[in-house]
Amino acid sequence: MLAAMAAVTAVIEVRFADCDPMGHVNNANYLTYCEQGRVAFLRQYDLGWQLPFILAEATVRFVFPAKFGDTVHVHLDVGHIGTKSWRFDYRLTDPSGERLYAEGASVQVAYDYADACTIAIPAGFRAALER
Repeated sequence: MLAAMAAVTAVIEVRFADCDPMGHVNNANYLTYCEQGRVAFLRQYDLGWQLPFILAEATVRFVFPAKFGDTVHVHLDVGHIGTKSWRFDYRLTDPSGERLYAEGASVQVAYDYADACTIAIPAGFRAALER
């Protein structure tokens, strides 16, 4: 089953406010659902906000429209770890994992906001990503 393979799964109930006039989840909300997956990752590995990062890139491929009242499972896996950046891969499905609503990826970059520059991923955070 898909949920067992994901590093993290966040469960989202589609709100009425998430939907557009056509009755399905507005495309921009899928990025928010992915963000909720990232927060679930930080919580699951007890990372809090230990590593400031910026979102450098996000892509979403829409497959099947989710609607008000649906439950969306955001399955997040670590797709790649570089020196300063890492990629999360997402699959957004129904609870059974049978219906794929969307899939995507995001690239995060470790960032020092005080010095306004990228930094290497610290060892402790890297270890959590590798898990």
